Amino acid sequence: MSFKRRILTCLSLLLLSAGSALGAPLIELAPEARADLASGSFKGLEKIEQILETMSTLRALPVKAPVQVNTLNRQQLEKALIAQIERDIPPERIAAESDLYKHLGLLAPDFDYRAFLIALYTEQIGGYYDPKTRQLRLVKDNLTGLENEMLIAHELVHALQDQHFDLQQYLDPEARNDDRTLAQMALIEGDATAAATEFVQQRLEQKPLSGLLDSFSSLLSAARMSTRFETFNKAPAFIRESMLFPYQQGTQFVSQFRSKGWNWEDMAELYDRPPACTRHILHPQDYLNQIEPIAVSAALENILPQDSLRARNVLGELGYQQILKHHLDASQARAAVTGWRGDSYQIYALPGSSASVSQNLFVFSSIWQKEAQAASFAKAWQKAQQIRMPALTPDPQMAGLYQADRQRRLIWQHKHGVLILENLPDSASWLKQLRSDWQAQVTAQGSQHLLSQALRLKPDLLSSSNRHAAIKTSLY
Repeated sequence: MSFKRRILTCLSLLLLSAGSALGAPLIELAPEARADLASGSFKGLEKIEQILETMSTLRALPVKAPVQVNTLNRQQLEKALIAQIERDIPPERIAAESDLYKHLGLLAPDFDYRAFLIALYTEQIGGYYDPKTRQLRLVKDNLTGLENEMLIAHELVHALQDQHFDLQQYLDPEARNDDRTLAQMALIEGDATAAATEFVQQRLEQKPLSGLLDSFSSLLSAARMSTRFETFNKAPAFIRESMLFPYQQGTQFVSQFRSKGWNWEDMAELYDRPPACTRHILHPQDYLNQIEPIAVSAALENILPQDSLRARNVLGELGYQQILKHHLDASQARAAVTGWRGDSYQIYALPGSSASVSQNLFVFSSIWQKEAQAASFAKAWQKAQQIRMPALTPDPQMAGLYQADRQRRLIWQHKHGVLILENLPDSASWLKQLRSDWQAQVTAQGSQHLLSQALRLKPDLLSSSNRHAAIKTSLY
């Protein structure tokens, strides 16, 4: 979900540029940070170089260039976050996403989405890295002691990742596929969390790793997103879940490989072919089997003028699950989205409209593994909408069309595909053409689905080593 995930990408990953050439300083402190180090007012700065050396060895990623570090207070952090949001994320994209969530009932009509997220991240972030300036900024009221070292170790792994894998290629805030971005964030954060777990294990001189990984993931998440914080407490459930997803589910994803014998050098393979969707994180076997998401065409791109398109993006399995969970039982929501293979959504401004929610057309197109799973999803979506709008009644003139309070909603299923249109205008004379075009798209995408299944790589092609082939077939 775009602004939420872009702000996660831009602000909450706290990425670092990597360490140092041999014999040169590992850390370059800005004047304010040097003053804090000299006064002892920022705990952790005196150990940051040592921690970087430790993480470089542990993670098997050599340090190459100095890490530029500065310190700032919460007020300075808020100012920096606002500046980066204004620089990187157009306000019209934020507004369109806010309209989407309000339309789906995930946010109240008067909810100030942008202001809330700025307040949330200002409250939660313990540091801030701007990839464009290559400077790490640490917040002065951050944690102390071992907790602080844990967070520093975690962030220094990002420095090493960035140096060796160029993290910006995975975290483009301008991308129109937030599902892919969130999945790749989960790889990056899961990698850093698992490595920092081993750092803590060494610090505490504990031998067994079993159980420590999950506890550290929870500890790190709690340190970042502590429920003691008022703004986080008030955050809608889907925002909290998306914030925690890269750390919790990302750690579980990476731990599948580590627990089956992959060493840290082997983990580079995950960056060579990163997860392409949240389904890969939720179901690692799909990643290993190279079941790739299908690119779903915009259903109305040849019907409505493209200058009326306000936003387009991908929800993914996690996104659809979050929407359904808002209205249905969590187990029902998970079951309804298990067959996800690809999707796209678009928001169109209707002719003569402003940016108000009621004057937008929302379009959701999706492809599913089996026809029965497409039918199950369509049924679950309709059930969720019926709960939200009990007055919805079928239109006898057209199958799949529902009306309530002057709102028209359309749900069509054809083979593996589902098409949903909401806030459909009364004058939609193009529905017949739309149905024909969309069914042709579904048929073509269904052929792509069958071809991708036929061409799926065999397990022993995942890696050049037989050991990796064995791991691939034994994750579960």
